[in-house]
Amino acid sequence: MNSQPLQRAKLYALLFDTLISLSLSCNQGYGQTVVHGHVADKNGQPLANANVLLLNSGDSSLVKGDVTNTKGEYHLERIKNGSYLLNVRFIGYQEIFAPQLAIAGSGNKEIETIVLVPSSKQLEAVTIVSKKPVFEQKPDRMVINVQNSISNIGSNVVDVLERSPGIVVNRQGNSIEMNGKSGVMLMIDGKVIPASSKEATFLLLEGMNSANIEKIELITVPPSNLDAEGNAGYINIVLKKNTQYGTNGSYSVSLGYQKGPIGKAAINFNHRSVRTNFYGDFSWNSLYTREYLSLYHQSINNEQIIQTNSNLTRYFTRSNFDGTVGVDYEMNNRTFLGVMVTGYAHLLNIYSNGYGNFISNQQIDTVLSLYDQENHNLYNVNANVNLAHNYSKDSKIVLNANYLYTFDYNPIQYHYTYFDGNNDFLYDRQLRTNKETPLNSWIFQADYISTLSEKIDLEAGLKGTISRFTNQVIADSLSNNKWVEEYSFSNKVYLNETYPAGYVNVKVNTSRKTNLSLGLRYEYTISNLSSDTTKAIVDRHYGNFLPRVVFDYKINDNSSFSLAYFRRITRPKIWDLAPFVIFFDPYTFVSGNPNLLPSLSDNFDLRYSFKGFLLDISYSKVNNPIANFFPQIDSVTHVQTFGSRNLDYSKIWNAVLTVPVYVNSWWSMSNSLTATWNRLKTDYNNQPLSLSVLYYKIQTTQTFALPKHFYLELSGYYISTRTDDFALFYSFAPNGSLDFSVKKTFPKLGSFIFNCEDLLRTNTTYASINNSSQNLVSSVSFHPVFTTFRLTYSHNFGNNKVSERRNRQTGSEEYLERVK
Repeated sequence: MNSQPLQRAKLYALLFDTLISLSLSCNQGYGQTVVHGHVADKNGQPLANANVLLLNSGDSSLVKGDVTNTKGEYHLERIKNGSYLLNVRFIGYQEIFAPQLAIAGSGNKEIETIVLVPSSKQLEAVTIVSKKPVFEQKPDRMVINVQNSISNIGSNVVDVLERSPGIVVNRQGNSIEMNGKSGVMLMIDGKVIPASSKEATFLLLEGMNSANIEKIELITVPPSNLDAEGNAGYINIVLKKNTQYGTNGSYSVSLGYQKGPIGKAAINFNHRSVRTNFYGDFSWNSLYTREYLSLYHQSINNEQIIQTNSNLTRYFTRSNFDGTVGVDYEMNNRTFLGVMVTGYAHLLNIYSNGYGNFISNQQIDTVLSLYDQENHNLYNVNANVNLAHNYSKDSKIVLNANYLYTFDYNPIQYHYTYFDGNNDFLYDRQLRTNKETPLNSWIFQADYISTLSEKIDLEAGLKGTISRFTNQVIADSLSNNKWVEEYSFSNKVYLNETYPAGYVNVKVNTSRKTNLSLGLRYEYTISNLSSDTTKAIVDRHYGNFLPRVVFDYKINDNSSFSLAYFRRITRPKIWDLAPFVIFFDPYTFVSGNPNLLPSLSDNFDLRYSFKGFLLDISYSKVNNPIANFFPQIDSVTHVQTFGSRNLDYSKIWNAVLTVPVYVNSWWSMSNSLTATWNRLKTDYNNQPLSLSVLYYKIQTTQTFALPKHFYLELSGYYISTRTDDFALFYSFAPNGSLDFSVKKTFPKLGSFIFNCEDLLRTNTTYASINNSSQNLVSSVSFHPVFTTFRLTYSHNFGNNKVSERRNRQTGSEEYLERVK
C-alpha cells in the first residue's frame, strides 16, 4: 500500500470525532451488502465505542462509519460492490488497517474479529484545524460554519447573518430578508420557535451569542415536515454539542466599546455517561449605545403644503440573558428520551430626546420638543419532550411535545412641548401607553420514518399547533394633573389560532447519480381575533395544499445540480393583526391591521455546484405579500401612519454566486455576489402604485493563517440601492460595512480575538419615497451607528482524552437532514 492513501486514511480517522455525523448523512447511495464484525482487545474482551471506518481503496475517501456497541459489534449497511480499506481506532490502542476488502454480490460479509493492541505511549493532544469552508451549499440550504470565521467570535446571530450571502439585514426595521424575500422563520436545533412579532424574532437573534453556536442553516427550500409558514424559509441555529464521555465544555468573555461599554459572556457544557447526556449553555450580553433618527413626510391639501420633520437622539441600554438545559437518556437500544428547556430575558431601555417642526408653505408654524422613555422587555420559556423509538433498523417513530410561553412588556412615556414659530411656549402634552402581550403555544408532532426499499425512503407525520394570545394596550394622557384614559388608543384583543397539519414525503434514488424527493403538506388554519366589544374582528377558516418537489443530479465527483419547486404560506404575525398605536412623534404613528390576509408564494430554485463554486438562482411569485411598514399620509390631519398591509403581488428573481478561493496554504477567501430583481404592485388612494428595482450585494471574507498561532481576517459587504422588507416601496440608499479581526491562540490556554466592526461607519440607513402625484412623500434616516471594538477570550475545559459517544441524534434535528 502506498503512503499517500495511508496518510489520508489516518487523517480521516483523526477527524472522525467531529465529522462522523456529517459523513454519515452525506453518504451517497445504497449498496446491497452488509459488512459486520467484532472488535476486541488482546484478552478477547469486546471494545465498545471503537471507531470503524470503511474507506475507498482508491482515494481513501470515507464511505461508511460506525461505532461499536457494548458487545464490540459494528454494522456497515448497503455497501456497493468495490474495493475498500477497513480502519479501526480506539484511543489508548494502536490503530489498525485491515487487509484490502473486496465486495461483490449481495448478502452479509462477516469480517474476522479485529484485535486491538494497547498503544505503547500516551496519545498526545492534537489540535485539528477545520478545513470546512465558512459557507457550504446543500440542495435545500446554505450552511454557515460559525466558528470557522474569527469575525464571528464574540458577535451575535444578526452579526453573522449580516455577513452572509443572500441575506439583507435591516437593524432599524428589525427585518431579515433571505434571497430577496421576507417572512423568515426561526428554529433552534430543528425545533420551530414561534414568535408574536417580527421584532420578537429579531431581538431573539440579537441576543444569541455566537460562542454557543456551531452552525446556522439558511433553509430556502424547507422540507415538507416543517410548517409551510414564511415565504423566505427557515433559519435553523444549531447549538454546540459535545460528543465525548465525561465533562467538557467551553466559555468565552468579551469586553468592548461602541459609544458605550459592551459586555458578553457565554458558557456551554456537556456531561456524558453511557446512557445519559446532560448539557446546557448560558449567555449574557450587555450594550449601551446611541443612534440618530430623522423622520420626514409631506402632504398637500387645497394648495397648502404641510411638511413635518423630527430629529431624535436615541440612547439604548440592552441586557440579554439566554439559556438552554437538557438531558438525553437512552432507555434501551431502540428507545431514546430527551427533555430540553430554553429561555431568555431580553431587557431593553430606550431614552429619546430631540425636536420637530410643523411647516406650512415653507413657514415654520410649530416647533416641538420631544422626549420619550421606553422599556421593552421580552421573556420566553420553551419546553420540549422528545421520544424516538426504532422499530427496526429501517423504521422509527419520533414524538415531540412543546410548550412555549412568551411575555412582551412594553410601557412608553411621551412628553411633547409645543412652541409657535417664534419659539414662544404654547402648551405641554404628556401621554403614556402600556402594552402587555402574553402568548401561550402548544405544539405536538408525530413523525414516522421508514426505508421501504434500497431506493425508497418514506416520511409522514401529523402536527398540531394551538396558540392563545392576549394583547392589551392602555393609553392615557395627563389632563389637569390627572391621567385620563385615551379610549381611541386603548384596546384589548384576544387571538385564538389552531393549525392542524399533515404531510408525506417520499425520497427515491432513481439511479446512482439522481435523487427525487416528492412531498405534500396540508395545513388547515382556524383563526379568531376578538375583543371585549367585538367577538369576531377576524374569523377565518381555510386550508392549503403545499407541494414540494426536489430533483438532485450528481454530474461527477466535482459538480452537481438540483431543481426544486415548492409552495409556501405566510400568515400575518400575531402582533401585526392586533389594533394598536405607537408614536414616533405627534404626527407619525405605527398601527396594527386586523384585516391582513395570508400570502401564498410559488417558488422555483436551481442550484449548481462545481469544486466549491456555488450558484443558486430562484424565482418567486407572491400573491397578497405583506408589506410591514407601509405609509399612509392623511392630507387633512397631516398624520403619517405606518402599518402592515397586503399588496397585489410581488415577483422576485434572485441569484447568489459563492466563490471560495484558496490562494495558498496561509491565505484563503470566500466571495459572494447576490443580485435581486423585485417587482411590486399595489394601489394607494385607489390609484395603481408599482415599483421595479434591481439591486446587489457583494461580500468577501479574507482569512490569513500566520506563524505562531496568529490569524487575521478582513471581511466586508456592500449593498446597492434597494427595496427592503422593512418598508416596501421605499428606496434604500447603499450601505455596507468593513470589519477586521485578529486571533491569537495559546495552546492549552485558550484564544484571544480582537474584533473591529464597521471601520468606516458606513452601516447606516436612509430610505425615502417620492411620489408627489399621489401625495406620498416620506423619508426615514438612521444615522451611522458607531465603530465597535471588542476583545474576546475563549477557552475549552474538560478531559479531551476520552472516548467518543455512540453516534446518534435525538429530536427533530435528525430527520431534518433526511428530507432533502
